[in-house]
Amino acid sequence: MNKITIDNGSNSIDIQMDHKKYIIGNNMQEKRNLELMIKQFFQKTESEYRSENNLEAKILMDGEAVSNKRMLFLEINPYYSLIEDCKLSSKSLVLKYLEKKLQDKIYFDTIRTLDILFQSLAEEANDDNLKIAFHEMNFKQLLKILEAYFSDDFQKDEFDLSYEDVILFQIHLINEIIAHTEDKDMIIVSVNIPIITDTIIEEMKSTGHSFFFIFTNNYCEKMKLDEVILSEEELYDLADINYIFYEIEETYNEIQQVEVLKENMKKFVKLNYTYKAFNVIDELTHFSNK
Repeated sequence: MNKITIDNGSNSIDIQMDHKKYIIGNNMQEKRNLELMIKQFFQKTESEYRSENNLEAKILMDGEAVSNKRMLFLEINPYYSLIEDCKLSSKSLVLKYLEKKLQDKIYFDTIRTLDILFQSLAEEANDDNLKIAFHEMNFKQLLKILEAYFSDDFQKDEFDLSYEDVILFQIHLINEIIAHTEDKDMIIVSVNIPIITDTIIEEMKSTGHSFFFIFTNNYCEKMKLDEVILSEEELYDLADINYIFYEIEETYNEIQQVEVLKENMKKFVKLNYTYKAFNVIDELTHFSNK
């Protein structure tokens, strides 16, 4: 496992992880703090408060500081707008996806052919007094004239997609961006979604230089126990079994076998954090009969 240290200048947290970490639990403030600590590292502007107090954000990989210039930061959220993202603004996820896709060498010949056709058109349209020319056709020029939209059988936007579909579409884009990004040492993806499903978990692909921090509220069977952080009165990284072992020993003077402790933790997490939608009518009926 990697040890990733996230430091905002006043607080620091060590996280043991391979490529995914699920932050679940009831303490929304702790979850928010961790999410903001990650985002702060990629913030280009510095507030007067942080400047005056020398609060510099850092991310370390196994004790070695990583430059944010050598990193890529991406986000997934349930309020993603296909309509806005397909306008291909500077922060557009679709734009990042297309930039990576069109730089693939399989498109080089096609783009070169388009360039030749544009130059040929310019020559045909020239007259004795007025000459025209097109910019050299490359992926950047193509992006300026592209129109993007989501489609399966019909063109759709976020109002036509389910909650899960919106999340899965973002994951699809990010998986492709990760697969075609070779100029970054580290890619961090912050995923903030209220409910996670096994399907969503399966679609998040793990690679050597990508790390998913998933802020959610429920446990799923596809999660590995050491991929979980519990956010309660403090943050408990369940990959750090030694910390939990010694906390139990120190607080209750009780020693548990490690394998027994792991099994108990799995039962505890499954019991307390598995999502369940209640039938309100049934619950009210049973409640009134008690």
